[in-house]
Amino acid sequence: MAEGSDRRCTCRDVEGLVTDYLEGALGKAGKAAFEEHVADCPRCIQHLDEFRRTLGTVGELRDPPCSPDSLSEALEMFRRWKRIEGLDTDTDTDP
Repeated sequence: MAEGSDRRCTCRDVEGLVTDYLEGALGKAGKAAFEEHVADCPRCIQHLDEFRRTLGTVGELRDPPCSPDSLSEALEMFRRWKRIEGLDTDTDTDP
């Protein structure tokens, strides 16, 4: 659905515009068409709710802590890989 269009929003439009809608990036007409469709479409209501829950869950994810030993081991593995692949062009100890 093109912004500013007078045609009604479809389920496919909702799928493509859900991120813009949640970010407040739709114009007045686009937002109104989106909301009008979602208000009458159980499938799109569910899609929007699932998308909101997913964003909420993703927003709560944190990187797991990495112990100094694990970090040192990963860096050493990376350095070995660089040497094996012939990518180790400097003599620094940093990757």
